[in-house]
Amino acid sequence: MVDLSLQARPGIGSYQFYKSINFDVAFTLFDTIPASGKASATVAQTGYADSNYRGQTRFLFNPTDYSIDDIKPFWVQIKQVSLAGVVGPAEAMHLVLPYSSQPNRTVALSGGAPTGTTIADSLELQLPMQCNNLRVQTDGATDLLIAFEPGGYEQRVPSLQNQFTDYNKVYDSFYQLFVRGNGGATTFSASMRAISSPAQ
Repeated sequence: MVDLSLQARPGIGSYQFYKSINFDVAFTLFDTIPASGKASATVAQTGYADSNYRGQTRFLFNPTDYSIDDIKPFWVQIKQVSLAGVVGPAEAMHLVLPYSSQPNRTVALSGGAPTGTTIADSLELQLPMQCNNLRVQTDGATDLLIAFEPGGYEQRVPSLQNQFTDYNKVYDSFYQLFVRGNGGATTFSASMRAISSPAQ
């Protein structure tokens, strides 16, 4: 079961939820849920909304109900729909990992980053929890620029094809990435450790 929640937003009547196997391929609509929340057909519990979720929209779903392979990572993206029926732009992509009992597991990403002239043009990727021990390599011919917060400082990750080096950050923790190609689209690979223990 996947349990997602959104802060209540004034003037919003529903949310469209989209799915994809990776962040750089097409997303497809898999459900539209009311602002009051929803549980999908085979979710066992019925009391999915309670006082702990006041002021939030909660969406509980069994991936199988939407033909999502839940033994593989997948990505979720939303669009908000106003009370007047106006659909907003696509928001950040969120990574959903399959269940694992392994603590501090490895998270791996691979795909394309768009071209852009400023960080505002970056692709925003939301991770499932705090992570650290980041390692990034730029697989494409164009250097990658990466940041860890909106409007934050961007680090350049040179193309392996040109400088044969990658980017390592061992101690910092983060939960989101902002990536773009420096003057052209590029591809990259990244690995990191999910921090599942407060002591880590």
